[in-house]
Amino acid sequence: MIPTYLVKSNQNRYYFRIVVPDDLRSVVGKREIRRSVKTTNLTVATARSLQMAVDVLQQFEELRMKKPPFMSDLLTIRTEKTDGTKVTVNIENDEDARRFKEIQALEQSATDTSLSSSGKSFADEPISKLIQDYLNEYKDYWEPTVYQEYKALYRDALSLMGNIPIRAVTRQRARDLKTALQARRIKGKPLATATIDKTLGKMSSAWKHGIQENLGIPDDYNPWVGLQSKSKERKRAADEQPEYSDSDIQKLFSNEFVKNINNRPARYWVPVLSLFHAFRVGEAAQIRLQDVTNDEGIWCLHICEEMRTKTENAIRTIPIHSKVLNLGFLDFYNWRKQQIEKSKSIDTRLFIDLKINAARKGGALSNWWNNTYTKRFDGISNGTSLHSLRHSCLTNLRAAAGVKNTHIREVAGHERASGELKRYGKDRLAPIVKAIEMVEYPVQIPHWSEAGVTRIVIPKKK
Repeated sequence: MIPTYLVKSNQNRYYFRIVVPDDLRSVVGKREIRRSVKTTNLTVATARSLQMAVDVLQQFEELRMKKPPFMSDLLTIRTEKTDGTKVTVNIENDEDARRFKEIQALEQSATDTSLSSSGKSFADEPISKLIQDYLNEYKDYWEPTVYQEYKALYRDALSLMGNIPIRAVTRQRARDLKTALQARRIKGKPLATATIDKTLGKMSSAWKHGIQENLGIPDDYNPWVGLQSKSKERKRAADEQPEYSDSDIQKLFSNEFVKNINNRPARYWVPVLSLFHAFRVGEAAQIRLQDVTNDEGIWCLHICEEMRTKTENAIRTIPIHSKVLNLGFLDFYNWRKQQIEKSKSIDTRLFIDLKINAARKGGALSNWWNNTYTKRFDGISNGTSLHSLRHSCLTNLRAAAGVKNTHIREVAGHERASGELKRYGKDRLAPIVKAIEMVEYPVQIPHWSEAGVTRIVIPKKK
């Protein structure tokens, strides 16, 4: 069988990868060569990888045949500076020096230096060139809104540090950008730690791309590694987004709740679903008609592979809480089903009042809840947001008697132990049903029918 030298990353991207032979590693300067094949099509990726293999293997043979001029002289002596004084030393047994001189001599004599990649000319280019190369490489993998979000992050970073040459980006300059981001204020408020970390992370990603693609990053050095907030310096996610108190929930889900729906079903159902099932906002926002099923008499909601989820563990099946069914969820479901069948729409989302291509699924809903709706009430716990409903549910589950951690992890969409709930049937769902039904709140939430929704307001396309 002919090797394809094709590998697939954790991000489902294809790469050509070949190990450098032992006798050439000192010349090439690395243990392996890895390059993007710039396609998501397996057939095309295989063909391109095979062509790259032919080219690289041929270059390996050419390198073996080359005898760089003055190599023996270069291996015998080296001139270097020590305390400002030039000295000549014997480097016959100095492997690092030998490798350096071999590469230097090879670059002087070889006509094809693609494997050695000195990168001098590229390193003198402005960092915007590296960033643009990275954006172009991954543009087809990202949704348009995500691509625009990353462009904005880079634009902001460049405005703070300047579009300086790649080789001028030192560790100190990277730290200076972090300091500038921390000092930045937008409408009087500092940037969130997550935003700063995302910016630093994307800068690091651009450098990793340059190193991986042999573009000429000086010394294959990434000055951005480790600048993001350390885990010990950050609060746990549960502390960053505290749960709502019982008093908060009584206020938020009072009669005032249904008065603010304004023909936008997501404003009612996404908070309710999150409150009783610990859904992330983006998960509930993406639920479609086909994700609501009756499995052997148990009504369930499926967070599935077709959705954009935080992790693979987020893919799960959750029984619908009886309180949610009693609030009229199936009435809403059947109403949407009739709408879809009548219009023959291909958009089968339950909540078409949310933008289909938003960078953050349910982002507009979160903004409404956090910045408009909850501001109507006094005394709401500090630091809470729409995402806090998820934490309220999980706190409920942890406090309930008899609920196992494995079932809490299943509801939350956290990492599960090997073999945990890989299949869903009535017997397997039974303990999850029991766990879900333990979630209780001291509030009588108004019925869906009281929201008075007669149509759905669909957001305008930009």
